Amino acid sequence: MTADLGRTTSMAMISALLLVLPVRAETQVAGYLGVSWTAASNVTLGGQTFHGVSWESRSLEMPPYYGLRVAYFFAGNSGLGVALDFFHDKAYSTDGSLAPALRRLSFSHGLNHLTIDVDWRTHLGPLRPYVGMGIGTLVPHVEAASDTASTDEYQWFRGVSVKVQAGAQWRMVGPAGIFLEYRLTFARLGVSVPGGTLRTSLWTNHLALGAFVAF
Repeated sequence: MTADLGRTTSMAMISALLLVLPVRAETQVAGYLGVSWTAASNVTLGGQTFHGVSWESRSLEMPPYYGLRVAYFFAGNSGLGVALDFFHDKAYSTDGSLAPALRRLSFSHGLNHLTIDVDWRTHLGPLRPYVGMGIGTLVPHVEAASDTASTDEYQWFRGVSVKVQAGAQWRMVGPAGIFLEYRLTFARLGVSVPGGTLRTSLWTNHLALGAFVAF
């Protein structure tokens, strides 16, 4: 009787201790490659509006689509996390779409996004599905040319980036793993080009595949 009571008390104390102990957090460092597709958009420049300008991403051409992310999850297996995410997308307007104001416009060395994300993930067998959203800023490399002038430079903090994302992680051997992610971004962009300030809003679908290390 006394031994049974002792075992019961010990088990109760262990259970209570496990409940109050903090759950181990997890930090992740990730790198990834991807592809993107940007929808046609209206572009304003110098009092003119160009409707339905088409964009090409050329994600697999140099420099390719890539990203780097550092994430912190408050619980090792599930729950909320925060992340700092940088990704290098590109956008090229189709030839003649902005004539006669511009002969050429592209963000070929990056329509670069820098966002702060909030993610939520769970456990599903060996997979860790997750969803998230983020907001941040844009650092485009603007390449634009008119008949009389040109621009070729990085322009810092030239708009707002908003995104939603969903994906799944697969933990492999040790601390390493891989992930596949879909994201949708909205970029409200304002850049300096020959002729004034060019403004547009870009909706882009992304698919990213990458690897991470957790510790």
